[in-house]
Amino acid sequence: MENPALERSLALAPIIMSVLVLATLIHGIIVFHDRPLPADEEWHAHIFQILMVLQLPLILAYFAIHLPSLRRSLPIVSVQVSFWLLNAVLCHHFFN
Repeated sequence: MENPALERSLALAPIIMSVLVLATLIHGIIVFHDRPLPADEEWHAHIFQILMVLQLPLILAYFAIHLPSLRRSLPIVSVQVSFWLLNAVLCHHFFN
């Protein structure tokens, strides 16, 4: 692939989205730490779900595009997947 702007976007977008999810989780933990979760999902849950689902195709696209140069792309893919898993585990731990 010879489009560095697209490569950079595919590398950074899932990481930025993970940081936004983490900020949303922290805000939700601060808001709901001393009271039960509401029966209706608040905006935190919707933002979390949308960003978590949208990250997966971006991670897979970056991985697929850089499959021939796996050694170069593996650190970026591992950071993307690690952030995704961190957010999933934190959500499960604090909100279940």
